[in-house]
Order: sequence, then C-alpha cells, then structure tokens
Amino acid sequence: MAVIKVMIFVCFVYLFLDCLVSAENDKNSSTTSFSSSCEEFAQLFETKRLGTKDMVPKHKVQGDELQVCSKSKSCCTHRMEGKFHHAAKTDMSETLISQTAFVKNLLVTSVDQCQDYFTQMIRRAENNTNLYFSAVYGSMAAKAHLLIGDFFMDLQKYQQNEEVDLRDSVNNFFDHLFPLVFHHMINPNKPAFSRDYVECLVQVRQEIHPFGEVPHTLMMDLQHSFHTARVIVQAVQAGVGVLNATEQYAVSNDCVHAVMRMKYCPYCQPIVDAVPCQDYCRNVMRGCWAHLAELDPLWNSYLEALQGLTGRFRGQYNIEDVLLEVDKRISEGIMHAMENGPVLSEAVTKSCGQTKWSDDMVPAPWSTKGEVAGTPDRALLNLQQKLQTFIKSAYQWQGFYTMLADSACSLEEDGADCWNGETRAMYSRRLVGLGLAGQKHNPEVQVSQEEESIITDLKDRLKQTTKALTNQIQEVPDTESLVRNWEETGAESGDGSGSYTVDDEDGYGSGAYGSGASETSGIDGGKSNDDSDGFQFARDKQGKTVDKQPTKKTKNVDRPSGAPSLATSSLTVATITLLLYLNIIVNG
Repeated sequence: MAVIKVMIFVCFVYLFLDCLVSAENDKNSSTTSFSSSCEEFAQLFETKRLGTKDMVPKHKVQGDELQVCSKSKSCCTHRMEGKFHHAAKTDMSETLISQTAFVKNLLVTSVDQCQDYFTQMIRRAENNTNLYFSAVYGSMAAKAHLLIGDFFMDLQKYQQNEEVDLRDSVNNFFDHLFPLVFHHMINPNKPAFSRDYVECLVQVRQEIHPFGEVPHTLMMDLQHSFHTARVIVQAVQAGVGVLNATEQYAVSNDCVHAVMRMKYCPYCQPIVDAVPCQDYCRNVMRGCWAHLAELDPLWNSYLEALQGLTGRFRGQYNIEDVLLEVDKRISEGIMHAMENGPVLSEAVTKSCGQTKWSDDMVPAPWSTKGEVAGTPDRALLNLQQKLQTFIKSAYQWQGFYTMLADSACSLEEDGADCWNGETRAMYSRRLVGLGLAGQKHNPEVQVSQEEESIITDLKDRLKQTTKALTNQIQEVPDTESLVRNWEETGAESGDGSGSYTVDDEDGYGSGAYGSGASETSGIDGGKSNDDSDGFQFARDKQGKTVDKQPTKKTKNVDRPSGAPSLATSSLTVATITLLLYLNIIVNG
C-alpha cells in the first residue's frame, strides 16, 4: 500500500514539472512570433489599406529612425511613417471636400434650377405671345411667328451668357414688326408692300415712333430684369468656383505631421482604438486651416450681398414679372399705332413717299401657318419665393470658413480616456483661437503668417463677386423706396398709372448695363460709383438697408409729337380689340 502511495506522489510531481516546462516553452516561443499587440496593429494596418501586414515588425523595435512618432519602442518603422504621411495628406483633402460638399451642392443645385426656370419662363412667354397674336392679330400672326421666335431666342441666349445686346434685340423686333402692323392693322386688305418700301418702314421706325413708349420701356425692363438675373446666377456660380478652389487647398508639411501624431502615431504604441481629445483635434485643425479662416469675412459679405440683391428681385427687376407681360406690352404698342393710324400714315409718306405695292398687286393671303391654338399660361412659378428660400438656406452658411476646423472635430472626445498626442489622458494644453491671429502660440502646429497665393486668389474672387452684387444692388431700388417714389410722383402729376420713367444720370438707358463688368471675375458688374472692394451698405437708423433713389425724369423717348399717351385705359383697349374682331369678320 505504501508503495502505491509513493508511485502516485511521483506521478503528480512529474506532471507538475511537465506543466512548468510547457509554460516556459510557450513563453519563449511567443517572442519569436507576432506579439499580441503588434499582431492586432498589423491587422489594422492592412485593413486601413496603409500597407501590407508584413510591413509591421513581428515585435516592438527601437524607434530611433522615426521622424514624427515617438522614438521609444514601437510597432512602427520609418517606412511605415511614410505611409502615415501619405494617408494624413489624403485625410485632410477628403475632410475638406466633405466639409464643402453640402454648401456646394446647395449652390450648384440652385443655379441649375434657376437656369431651368429662366428657360421655362422664356419659352412660356414666347408661346403666350404667339397665342395672343393668333387670337387678336390673326391676319399677321403667321408672318410674326418667326420674328417672335428670333426675339425670344435672343433672350434665351442672353440668359445663357452669350454675347447678345438686348437693346439691339428689342429694336430689331419692333423695327421688323412695324411693316406688318402698318400693312395688316392700318392698311388691311391691301396688296403686299414692295421690298424697298418694307425696308424703308424698317429704317424709319425709330424716327417716327409708331409704338409710343413701349419699345423703350420694354427694353429697359428686360435689361433690368435679365441683367439682375444674370448677375445672381453668375454670383452663385462664382461661389461654386471659390468652393472648388478651396477643395484644392494643400496643407503644410507641419500640418501633415500634426495629423500623423494625432491619428496614426497611437497605433505604434500600439493603441488601436484611440480617439483624439476634442481640444487636441481643434488645435491641430485650427492650425492647419488657419489661412482658410481668413476668407470668412469676405465669404460672409458675399452671402449678404447675394441676399441683398435677391431681396430686390421684384417688379421690373423680376424676370418672371416682366416676361409674363411681354405679349400684353407688345399689344399695347400695336394698339398705340392703330390709334394713331392717320398720323403714322402722314409720317410714313413724309419719310418713304407714297405707298409702293408689290408687282403682283394681290392682297396678302390670310394664312394660318404659324398660328398657335390654346390659352396663354400666366401661372406664376414663384421664382422670387424659390430664390428667397435658396438664399435663406445659403445664408445659414455664414461663418463657413471659420467653422471648418471645429466641424472636422465634432466626433472627437473629451475626458481622461482620449488620445492627447502622447498617451491616453486628458488634454491639458491651451485651446488656441481661430484664424491666423490665434496661431502664434499653437502647441501642435507651426503656422506661417505669410499669406499663401491660393488664399490671395480666393480673396480676390470673393471681392470681385461681392462688388458685382453691390453694384447691381445700387442699380435696383428697394421696394419701400419704389413705393414711396411712385406715390410722390403720382401725387404730383395726378396720374396713378405708375408709368415707367428713365433717368440718364443714373445710367438707365445709357448702355451702362453690363459695361462695368470686371474682366477678371467673369461677372457683369454693372455700373458703380464705389471703387472699394469691400461690401458696403448704407443703413438707416433702424439698421435697414437703404439706397439713394434716382431722380425720376420722364422722357417720351419713343412717342411722336402730338401722339396720345401710352397710358391707354382698359376700355379703349377693349373697344379697339372688339372693332378689330368685327373688321376681321366683315372683311374675312
């Protein structure tokens, strides 16, 4: 029995010693393969596509060759630091693009929608004009169809930034409309005019003013509204261009090293789940994008000017309001010519001699080709409301360049368990301010105070765009001033018609529209007496934006001496239309 007990004891001792030897062997073998900590980092290194797993040492090595990360024992090598450097630069670029994406998409989408609305409104105005001519002036609707099409094609080209002079377009339209009106409306059922006689009528139209003030007032309203719309669209496009250039901003090497220390160096310890402390991240990003923050005052001024001009996009400066009334305005001019038929006939005879007919002496046929059936569409697209909604959204992005740095750190942590650049602990260094002025004592990034060329270029772009907007704002009276002016002029004259007036001293009618554009900005700058690049508004005591109003001087630019005023009553227009229909029925 005793022998059995001894044998059992010996067996237990043998098993115990065998376990000790196995444990020691396992301990020794672990040093010849991946350390558990380096192995975890190696997997992460490959997962994040920083490089292949075999680039990571099998165990920690002395970090003497490291340039950015800690030189103590590390899972990183100098070659791996090169990978970190490339990744940090890519991270900064992608972060900047993601930060600008929303506001840029807002601007791009709004420009595309505005252009679509403008195209839709022009096409609808053309269709309405053709419908109106077919319904009221059937005898000349077919011949006016191509003339109307050419006129609205010019408007479309202008809105698409092609070289079109709206003054010439309006004059050309009415010049060639006059022979049709003089023949079909004033001398109906007569043979066609000879080619020489038609050419003479075209040449003398601007001398005898058969359409009264209509050509001039329509020309001015089209110039006002289309130019305002073009400036708004070009300004938004310029904003997109600034954001595109912002995305190309390249940070300094010192910034890239700071991002490496913040994001990649903890892996070398290895701490694979480290999250940077929020103030640590802010110091790094504020230093990296300090120069971009300097754009913020100019960006804010740009948005404020855009909002200021869009707020005045109404009345004769609203492209939608003007286009909805084009057909009626043209008809008013034709009615004016019909009212003054005898006076016009005398003036034509004086300028072109006796009427000359074509050789065939056959009355012009009643053609239906080119006539359009349907009802004019005058439903509002509410462009002004859509623009104001867009501007309200864009205006919320004031401070965009200042917020860039901090918004990139919105997901970082505070507390004692975040990465502070050295270890997991609370970040105790001072948080620096925004912009260049706050970077003098940045503990994480050395920032040069010398302005970079890309920042200078972006500043110039924003200045030029803002100046173009403020110049146009100076051309467009605000609504309160318009109402007050109309009331005053109406009270003095006793005429409540609110007829259009022209003031050459303020550039209206002087060809100033589009002539003051900056050649470098690509934006129609309009006319301005303010050469300052900054954004300036005059403000009243309540802080509202106000502008000096032009003195109204009425000029009967396109009306013959002794001709009636264009402010024809609705009853007169209706009566003439009715008589015209009766004439068509009787002579049809």
